[in-house]
Amino acid sequence: MRLKRIYPGFVERLGAGLRSGATAGEATFLVLAAGLAILVHPGVYVFGAAVILSVLIGLGFAWKKGKGTDIPPQFLDELSDQNYTCQPCTAANLRAATETVRPLFGRENIDADKIEQWRLKNPQGFMEIVDTAGDLIACFVVIGLPNSFMQEFSAGGLTEQNITGERVLDMRSTKKQPAIYISGIMVKDPGGTAGSVRAHYLIWSMLMYLKHHFGLKIARRFHAVPITDMSERLVKNLGFSIKSQADDRKDKHNFYSLNVDLAAWKKLLCRVGDFRAGCKMRYK
Repeated sequence: MRLKRIYPGFVERLGAGLRSGATAGEATFLVLAAGLAILVHPGVYVFGAAVILSVLIGLGFAWKKGKGTDIPPQFLDELSDQNYTCQPCTAANLRAATETVRPLFGRENIDADKIEQWRLKNPQGFMEIVDTAGDLIACFVVIGLPNSFMQEFSAGGLTEQNITGERVLDMRSTKKQPAIYISGIMVKDPGGTAGSVRAHYLIWSMLMYLKHHFGLKIARRFHAVPITDMSERLVKNLGFSIKSQADDRKDKHNFYSLNVDLAAWKKLLCRVGDFRAGCKMRYK
C-alpha cells in the first residue's frame, strides 16, 4: 500500500519521541554521573555536567524517534473531510441502502417497499449518515416491536421477514419498551482504512442516538441478528452475547443481545472515541 509521510513540527516531534528520549537521558545520566565521579571527583560540577550531557542526549533521541509517520492516504483523506451529518433517513436513501446490501444478504434481504412501511411507522428509527455532498455513507435502523413478537423472535420461532409495518411501534411506544431491536446497519465500502473510519462514525452516531432517545438511566436490552461475518464480528466486539443459537432458530442465525445502562454506554463510548467534531446529530 502506498503511504504518505506526515512530518510533525519541532515541538510535536520532540513530544512524539519524549518517552524514548527520557529513557535514554536517564540511562546516560546514571552512567556519566558514576563515571565522572570515579575519574574526576564527586561534586556539584560533576553532577551538573552529567545533567547537561544527559539532557542533550535525551533530546537527540527524542528528535530521532519523533520523526514522520507513515499513514495510509485514504485515512487522511477521510479525516480531512469530517463533516458528516446523522439524521432521519429519507425514503430514497433507505432504498439505496437496501439495494447496497442486497448482494450480501441475498435471499434474506428484505424488500425495500416492506422496509419503507417500517419507516413510515417510526421515521426516527431510521437514521442515515451523509457527507457534505449529501452522499450516503452509512445508515442504521433501531425499532421497537411488541413484547409478544419480540419474545417469539428471540426464541427463534419468528424471523425478521415476519416483521410487518403494523408490528413496528412508533417512537413514543418504542421508548417504553425494555427490549429494542437493531435491525439494519450499512456502511459504504466497509473494507479498508476509509471504511473503518466510516464504521467508527457509524458506531459513535448509534451511541449518541441511543443515549438521546432512551436515556439509559435504567438498563435497556438491545438485540441484533447479524447476517454477515463482518456484522457478527462487529456485535461481538461491542460486547453482544448470543441469546439463542443459530441451530435452534428458524432463520439459522445467532440472536445477540446486549444490556446497556449509562455506565455500559460510557465504556462503549470510551472504546469507540469522540467523533462529535466531525459529525452533527439531527434527531428530527
